[in-house]
Amino acid sequence: MSTSGGGIHVDMHDHIETFRRVRDEFITEPYPAWTAIEVTGRITEGTIVEIRAVADAAPD
Repeated sequence: MSTSGGGIHVDMHDHIETFRRVRDEFITEPYPAWTAIEVTGRITEGTIVEIRAVADAAPD
């Protein structure tokens, strides 16, 4: 695990089952969209890349 820019970064592959258990316990319908991305390599060892996205649905 590492920290950068106020965020906490973990190896998602090692923690996906825990993530899913917590998500299933606390997130209810209507479910938000989410995506998990694993990067297998970086140009410089130790580099951390953070991607943030915000989506907004148009009103019905």
